[in-house]
Amino acid sequence: MCFRWLLVAAVEKYAKLDHPHICQLYESFDSLRLLLVLEPFDGLPLSEFMAHVGCTHGEAQQIMRQTCAAIRHAHAAGVCHRDLRLESIMLRQGASCCVKVVDWACCGGVARPLSRRIPPSPFCPPEARGAAEYDGRLVDVWARQARFCHAT
Repeated sequence: MCFRWLLVAAVEKYAKLDHPHICQLYESFDSLRLLLVLEPFDGLPLSEFMAHVGCTHGEAQQIMRQTCAAIRHAHAAGVCHRDLRLESIMLRQGASCCVKVVDWACCGGVARPLSRRIPPSPFCPPEARGAAEYDGRLVDVWARQARFCHAT
């Protein structure tokens, strides 16, 4: 039951976000299951793109710029992603670069320190591993940098 409450809280935070590089939440329904209606997006995760296609220095800069803009907007709206991975950054297929940050299920607020642990990964920031409270914005910044260094 506690997990459901956390998901509902995350959806409420996610609903505040309206940015061209954040996958838009159109509607949520809370019945027997929590259902989300999201913006359709034809693309692939950055992890797959890098594994199969790769990118130039200029393309990497565009991807980073757009991802940073999305995370900066979320932080300004009082929301931190907390689980930013290459799989959470989608690239639209086509001639121009268009990033969408997805998977906001672990998001948290930035008004006060967070204590809920995030899923462990090799790139998990030190702040989120220990028992102490942490600033979710710093977790997002760490994860963004670590992911892009790994990808390029």
